[in-house]
Amino acid sequence: MSVKGKKHLSMMFALCKTIAESAEHLNEYSEDHFLKQDTVTGLNTLEASLESFKAYSAIQATRLFRSCVENDLYLYSGDFASIVSHWHTSVLRTIQMLWTAESQRCPVCDKPGNPFYTAYFYRNTGGSDGSASVSRLWMQCPGCLNCYAVKNSPYPFPVPADADTGSNRYIRIAEVVKEHMKGGFLLFAGENNNAFTSALDDNNYIIQRCSLKQLEDRSFSEELQGCFQAVLIEHPGRSADLKKLLENALYYLDDSGILWFEVRNLGVDLLKLVMKGTPLPESADTNVFLFPQGIEYLKDILGFDIISRRRIEEEGTIEFVLQKL
Repeated sequence: MSVKGKKHLSMMFALCKTIAESAEHLNEYSEDHFLKQDTVTGLNTLEASLESFKAYSAIQATRLFRSCVENDLYLYSGDFASIVSHWHTSVLRTIQMLWTAESQRCPVCDKPGNPFYTAYFYRNTGGSDGSASVSRLWMQCPGCLNCYAVKNSPYPFPVPADADTGSNRYIRIAEVVKEHMKGGFLLFAGENNNAFTSALDDNNYIIQRCSLKQLEDRSFSEELQGCFQAVLIEHPGRSADLKKLLENALYYLDDSGILWFEVRNLGVDLLKLVMKGTPLPESADTNVFLFPQGIEYLKDILGFDIISRRRIEEEGTIEFVLQKL
C-alpha cells in the first residue's frame, strides 16, 4: 500500500467517525450553530477526499446526508440516529474497500495489480467434501511485472522463523562489502546486525544500524545524508514501499558508495511450482518479487547503476549491488 494512500484513508476513517459523533448531538444541541457548521465542514472535506478516490456511491450518500444537516431536517426526523448510522456504515464500508484496493497496489510503481498466484489452506472437516480457504494471494503489476503479496489477505499460519540467520550468509555479504569498499561508514538496515558484524570482523568499518521501518520512514537521521560508503538492506521484501526504501537508502549513500540488497528469485520458485508442485514459499520475505522490468523501472526513476547482479542458487535469491549515477 502506498504510504500516501494509507495516511489519506486513515484520515478519512477518523473524520467519518468524528462527523458521526457530531451529527448524533445535533438534535440535542439544536441551538449550537457551530456544531452544525463543523459537521457540514467535515462532510465537505470528506466528500473532497472521496472524490480523489472516485468513490461515487459514498460521495452521493455524503451529499444527501450533508443536505439533511444543512436544511435542519434532523429537527423533523423521528429517527435521525438511524440516518446517521446508515450513512456512517455505508461510508466506512467504502473506506474499507478502498483500503483493500490500495493494499493491492504495486510497491514498486504504485499501479493496481492483478491476481497472479493464490495459496490455499486445505483442512479436513470430517465430511465427504474437503474445505479450502485462501491463505495468501500474490498480485502481479501489469506495468513493471513485479509480484507482491496482498498484505491483508488472511494468513492462518504463523510466519516461520528465518532460515538464513546462519553465519554462511553473512560471510558472503561481508565478502561483497570488502570487494567494493576497503573501509568507512556502513549503514545496516535490518535486525541481525550482530551476525553481520561478527562476519565482517574488520575494524576498518564503522557500522551503524537502523530498522527497516526507520529506513522506510527516513526517521533514522536527516543529518546523515550522503555520509555512508555502503548501505545494506536486509529483507527488503518485508517493506510496504520498496521504492521509498531504496530511495531513502540512496539518500544516506555518498556519491561513490554501494547499496546492497537481495530479493527472492521468482524464476526458481515458479520452476519448483511447475516441476514439483512446491508452493511458493510462505515467508515474510515473499511480499515482493522483482522481475527484470521492475529493477529497470526503479533504476530509471531513482537514478542508480547496477554494478553487480547474481543469483544465489542455494538460497533462491537474487543479489544486487547498486551505485548512484
